[in-house]
Amino acid sequence: MSANGNKGQHRPNVSTNAHNKELRQTPPHPPQGYKMVEKLTFSCYCIPGGIYMEFVGLIVDVLNDIFQAVTFYRNGDTLFFMFFLFFVVVTLFYQARRLYEKQTTPCKEVRESISRGAPTETWSWIMFLEHTMEAPATGLIGAYGFCLVPLTPLTGASALYGLYSSASAMAKGRLAQELYSHRHLAVEALKAVRPGYGLDSAWLYDKYLLLACAAELAAFAIASHVLHPAVPLIFYAVGAVINVYGAALADDGKPLQVLEYCVKSPTLVMFGFHTYTFLAPTRKSPKRGKGWPEGLFILFRFSVSTLYCCFLDLPHGIGLSIGALNRPMGPSVLQQEFVSPMLHVKECALTWNWFACNPTEVFRATLLVMVCFLVPVHFLTTASQLLRNRVYSCGEQDQELKDKLNKKQGEIIAWAGTKTAQANVPAPDNSAASEAVKLLDNVANIC
Repeated sequence: MSANGNKGQHRPNVSTNAHNKELRQTPPHPPQGYKMVEKLTFSCYCIPGGIYMEFVGLIVDVLNDIFQAVTFYRNGDTLFFMFFLFFVVVTLFYQARRLYEKQTTPCKEVRESISRGAPTETWSWIMFLEHTMEAPATGLIGAYGFCLVPLTPLTGASALYGLYSSASAMAKGRLAQELYSHRHLAVEALKAVRPGYGLDSAWLYDKYLLLACAAELAAFAIASHVLHPAVPLIFYAVGAVINVYGAALADDGKPLQVLEYCVKSPTLVMFGFHTYTFLAPTRKSPKRGKGWPEGLFILFRFSVSTLYCCFLDLPHGIGLSIGALNRPMGPSVLQQEFVSPMLHVKECALTWNWFACNPTEVFRATLLVMVCFLVPVHFLTTASQLLRNRVYSCGEQDQELKDKLNKKQGEIIAWAGTKTAQANVPAPDNSAASEAVKLLDNVANIC
């Protein structure tokens, strides 16, 4: 009787329940050197971090870009206004299209990244677009545009924040571009493989990229204001041609695809398309090639721009009335528009008389200080890479680092999968026990 009565009843899977219990009780440890994604963190200097701050920063950057675009429109600079809106709208379009294809939202991706302990592929792609498309374009336009408009304390603070946020985003995007052909989570794996603060660490290279991107933005603004925007734009165009030519010489180079990448992401023109510090791309990637022509052109671009700004004195421009080419150019403009404001800001700082400073003077002084200190760092680091790093100059592959990176990527992906399985484990069914407790309570009440 009991055997027949139990025939239709559900028998729990003992092995499955034991496995689920083990997943719930023993959370997996992250791979060695890997810093898992957390909601909110604070550094030793009380600087907030975590994926929540990354999400908030993404929203604040978009709002700041819109505020800067409105500032340009109110000052009559319609061209800057249209450029700003164009890059913001294009970036948001690509991000929205990816979210629509995956049938998800940014909030869902943030929650899933927290549950996995590692960023999802969709969230990484959203941030990659922000770092490589919107940040470089708005950073270049904003740095130069705010040299031309009168600034209030609010717009000056917005300009300085935009300068820092663009440089920081460009640095993250450049590091992701270098490892983009080595699968998802390559940046996280590199930071785990190369920890610490040494000369070959990912942390030091990340900080160098921040300084180099800030130097590029400030140098573009000063060269455009002292000479003409056509000068740095011509240099960038020549850099894109060198990138395309290098791709045409390489196997499977795809020069037209390289040209498209250079138009979408200005950082590929600033730093070169085939210049890599840690790992060369795979052989089938269009990014495979030698980086020494692009590295040499970076040195040439900064050298010629510095000489032009400091020694090429053109009181009446080049004599053409097209595009303000007949305005004064050269060291006289540099002295009046940047050196004098910097000296005035220095005097106000030494006397603690900050209210005597104009926000426009503070912004221009900041740009000049950044150029004086950060451009030499960028220049010397690039020269050092050309001389001592064959991955950078010749495109050779560091097979040992590549094997370590692939192994660490596998560990992170496996660990994230375990975390996801742990988050999806169903809780034990205690409905029968709860019903028994309720029955006993009712009996006690009746008695």
